[in-house]
Amino acid sequence: MYRRTTASVFALLALSACGSDEEATRARDACIQDARNAVMARVVIRYYEQGKLGPKAKIRRTLEGARGADGSTPRIFDESGHMLRWEEMDKEGQSTLLVWFNNDPKVEDITHEERDAAWQRVKPDCD
Repeated sequence: MYRRTTASVFALLALSACGSDEEATRARDACIQDARNAVMARVVIRYYEQGKLGPKAKIRRTLEGARGADGSTPRIFDESGHMLRWEEMDKEGQSTLLVWFNNDPKVEDITHEERDAAWQRVKPDCD
């Protein structure tokens, strides 16, 4: 009986360690993805502000026309039409911006090299 109980305890400990390793891996992956999204968005935001992505009014209309899951307008721009910093956007705004620049071929063509270069310079602290 004692051996079975001891073996069971060790098995449970091993399984719980595996679970925490999986959780740690998921958390690390999410951290890296968040860092990557922020880096990529900063490049796109800078290009937008510099007028390199096309007419700002057209881009604003496109992004402001999006609706969040709850039907709200994502927070992407300030009152004067400037794109907010990534950290100032709400989650819906961040999601909307990511979907837009990852799926718009023009934005992809214009920003691709700079986004890749920016990511290469970053060492996210996700360990």
